[in-house]
Amino acid sequence: MEHVVNTRFNRGLKLAENCGIAIRYEYLHGQGGGICQINQQPQLFIDLALPPLDQLQLLENSLQLVINEQWPVPHLDQLVAWAESGNG
Repeated sequence: MEHVVNTRFNRGLKLAENCGIAIRYEYLHGQGGGICQINQQPQLFIDLALPPLDQLQLLENSLQLVINEQWPVPHLDQLVAWAESGNG
C-alpha cells in the first residue's frame, strides 16, 4: 500500500508542476494545506506533518478543484485525463 501511495503522490506532484502549480512543503502542524492562488500563481501547500495517505488525498482534492473550477493552468487537459484515469 505504501508503494502505491508514494507512486500516486509523486505522479500527482510531477503533473502539478508540469501544469505550472508551485509546490510548497511547509510544516503546518497537521492542520492541512491545500491550493490557492497568490498573485494569480497557483500554489499547492503540502503539510509535512500529515501522514503520506493524507498528503495524497490533499493533493488529489486540490488538483480536482483546479479541474472543477477550470483554473487557467497550462496542460489542464492532462489534469483531466489524470483524474479520469483514477489518479494513477
